[in-house]
Order: sequence, then C-alpha cells, then structure tokens
Amino acid sequence: MATYQTWQHVFKLDPNKTIGDRDLERICESGTDAVIVGGTDGVTLDNTLYLLSRIRQHTVDCALEISTLDAVTPGFDDYLIPTVFKRRRIFVDHTGKHQEAVKQFGDIIDWENVLVEGYCVLNPDSRVAGLTKARTNLSAEDIASYAVIAEKMFHLPIFISRIQRDVRRNESRSNSQREVESYEIVLWRRHWR
Repeated sequence: MATYQTWQHVFKLDPNKTIGDRDLERICESGTDAVIVGGTDGVTLDNTLYLLSRIRQHTVDCALEISTLDAVTPGFDDYLIPTVFKRRRIFVDHTGKHQEAVKQFGDIIDWENVLVEGYCVLNPDSRVAGLTKARTNLSAEDIASYAVIAEKMFHLPIFISRIQRDVRRNESRSNSQREVESYEIVLWRRHWR
C-alpha cells in the first residue's frame, strides 16, 4: 500500500525557503502524517536534496510535489503531480510537461508511488494563483464540488485546498515564528460527499 493512503494531515515545506532545525523538528514530530516538499519557484535539485536530507532525520513520510523536472530525485516515499482546479483553462499545459517527464524518466518511474493531486488554490496573492491563473473567489460549496469532480470524475486520490497564512499580520511575533507560519499548511479530505 502506498503511504499516502493513510494520510489525514500533512505539512508542505518549500525548499526555496529557510527553516531552522528546531522548527523543522517540531513539524516532523508534530504527529503529522507526512511532509510534502514543493514550491512554485526557486525549487532546485540542491535545495530539494538539502531539505529531504534534513526531513529524513525523522520518521515522518516525505513526498515530493513536482513543480520542475530539475528537482526530481530518488529518496521520497511518494511523488505528487499537481493539477490545479479552478483554472480558467483546466489541463492546458499539463500534458506537455507530463509527456516530457515520462520521456525523460519513464524507464525508472515507480508508478505505484506517483499520484496526481487535485489542487484548489484559495489565496489570490500566492505565486501559484498568478502562475496558473486560478480563480480564488469561490464558496465552500464550489470548492466541495471541485473535490467531488476530482474524486468521482477524475479518480484522483488526493484533493488539496491550499491555505497560506499571512505573516504580515503577525509582526509582534519572533522572526522564527513568522518564518514557520509563512509555510503553507495543506489540508485535505478523501471521499468528499
């Protein structure tokens, strides 16, 4: 069984952002089911490997969310392919990138550990919202309907609603607290009804 099937809660860490050892330990030892490594820009093989090596000092599952082929590396439990719902042109530009990845890595891909994840971007100010031209002003009912589409129509095992905390509202906190809160917290539920 793939590790993702037991996940109920995960954290997502961007390898292009700094996180101290103590804060990383708190995340990895928090009882979360997994840590996803991924980001929108500035993701490189070097910063991905560095974060992976630090996470592997703990027993938490670790998945790579693939945003660039340059950062794909062995050593993760699972590999996630994001597909953003609420785009103005859904699935446009995805198949070309997917085809290129299969052409480059097809012979070594362990397909049991590769998942397509449905993504619902909620923060209009996030880089991924701008990059994907996502519509972010939907109601809870709209988001739930996208989750049903992801599960029932596309048979995606994961649907993610992205929540990004705004650190500018926490100016009274220490730098390390603000840095940790700048990371996205990812929540999802399977089998939406």
